[in-house]
Amino acid sequence: MLMSLAAILATAFVVFSGLFVLMLAVVGDSFSMSAVSGLMAAAVALLVVWVLLRRALDASSSRLLSHVRDPGKASIPHGAVLEELFGLSATLESVAKTHRERLAALSKAKDEAESRAAGLEAAVAKSSNVCTEAEKRTANLEGTALKAFEIAENLSYSAATLNSQADQVAEAMVVQKDRVAETATAMEEMNATVLEVARSAERAASSAERSREKAGQGSGIVGRAVQAIDRVEIMNKELETAMSRLGEQAGGIGEIMNMITEIADQTNLLALNAAIEAARAGDAGRGFAVVADEVRKLAEKTMNATRDVEESIKTIQQSVAHNLTSMSAASAAVTEAADLARRSGEMLGEIVALVGDNSDQVRSIATAAEEQSAASEEINRAISEINRLSDDTTSEVQGTVRTIQDIRKQSERLHQIFKEVRGAQKNSLTASEGQMKGVLPKLMVDYIGKTYGDGVRRKLLEELGNPVFMIQNSYPDAVMGQMAGIVSRLTGDTKRKILFDLGSYTPGEFAKLYKKHIHGSELGKTDLKKFLMRMNEVHEEITKGMPGITPPRFSYEDKSDTLVMTYHSKRGFFDYFEGILHGATKMFGRKAEIKVKSKDAATAVATIRFL
Repeated sequence: MLMSLAAILATAFVVFSGLFVLMLAVVGDSFSMSAVSGLMAAAVALLVVWVLLRRALDASSSRLLSHVRDPGKASIPHGAVLEELFGLSATLESVAKTHRERLAALSKAKDEAESRAAGLEAAVAKSSNVCTEAEKRTANLEGTALKAFEIAENLSYSAATLNSQADQVAEAMVVQKDRVAETATAMEEMNATVLEVARSAERAASSAERSREKAGQGSGIVGRAVQAIDRVEIMNKELETAMSRLGEQAGGIGEIMNMITEIADQTNLLALNAAIEAARAGDAGRGFAVVADEVRKLAEKTMNATRDVEESIKTIQQSVAHNLTSMSAASAAVTEAADLARRSGEMLGEIVALVGDNSDQVRSIATAAEEQSAASEEINRAISEINRLSDDTTSEVQGTVRTIQDIRKQSERLHQIFKEVRGAQKNSLTASEGQMKGVLPKLMVDYIGKTYGDGVRRKLLEELGNPVFMIQNSYPDAVMGQMAGIVSRLTGDTKRKILFDLGSYTPGEFAKLYKKHIHGSELGKTDLKKFLMRMNEVHEEITKGMPGITPPRFSYEDKSDTLVMTYHSKRGFFDYFEGILHGATKMFGRKAEIKVKSKDAATAVATIRFL
């Protein structure tokens, strides 16, 4: 009986312990602490009771068995056996009662555990759904992170492009500022010149007005001169008429003098005859002879006077004839002078009109010069305002450059944050000794997307472990060859074609990213040959501040229309180098015959003949 009770207690303990373990396995960490604590307390109490009971049973059973087997050697008296049995019975009854109470508590705990287990099963099902949703969200987060990487990559690339453009704008703004300052100075000088022109035009207008007045006065004087010449012409004609009459009268006097001469000749003959007759009469005729002699003398004097008068008359007639000729010429000259004076009057009238028009035009010029002066002052003020705005714009552009640089830094920081959120990025980039700027693989990814489509680009990135190429970071040199090999396998194009076409694509993109370095201060004016011979400087400027990157080096042999260009780089990529030469030729709008031959794994010689 005692052994049966012990077995029952042991079985109860085992069942309880198994139930407890099962409940813990089912509910796990989600089971309430109160239920767990209750079960643990019951288990511990039951374990203690079972241990104490087992000890008591073992001791009592040992004494009873020894008394039964050998009553003489028993450690207890015979009368005490019943007492021992009664005590053991009471102990068992107490244990049974406690056991029943514990079983009731365990049953209640079991019911509560089953209820909680049912709730937990629902919670586990819900948790499973949540986990599935979380897995989906994790997958979406992974895709979002990849997109965020791409956005950060593109943002960094765009920021670099904007930075290059902003640098150019800043330089252009500085040049514009200088030009505006020069223009402002020129406008000030022009304004002073315009003011002087306005003053000169005003003086010219006053002079033109006085000239018009003088011309009017001269026209009046010429009119009066014409009238005087007309009067002179009339008087000249009258004088000519008078001289004609004088000539006629002198001719009449000549006829009279001829008649007097004939009379004097006759008188002289008569006096001679009278003297002859008086000489014949002798003394009687002596007195008559004296009279005849006086008459002869008088006749001679008359003849002499007549001869003198005749000569004077001839002289007068000659003078009159000459005067008539002169008067005729003078009359013709006066008539011509009168015509000329009239024409001069008409021309002077036209001159007066022209001087009036000129005066009006000069006045208009003066007015226009004043208006131009006012306009030039307004332009000068506007240019001063533009100069001020140019200063402000220059400052703003410089601020924009700084902002773009900050954006690029923030994009790199954003990339780093996403990288940390995503965890350590595991990619499959082929390692190599040399390093290159991220701009080259970034350009290659963009080129692959534009040439072969977004599907090929995504497959390429997936095979590479979805790396993100930040243009300011460095990556293994071998990555371009690795990418070309993957794209060749995906598309069927040869690696040479892929690298050559990428090289042709690169100069145009570099012109956007590094316009300042590629073209320098002579933007758009650099010749292809000069550009190629500046490749070492360009690479040094682009990779400045990145000591881990070793750019290719070039040596040159200039043969006028032919340039021999030797390429030195451990990267190799001669097909890419040849493509760059063709792309640069196209970018500068030139024609050239290009041949590239490799000398060893790190050296190639390009012969460029300019057409």
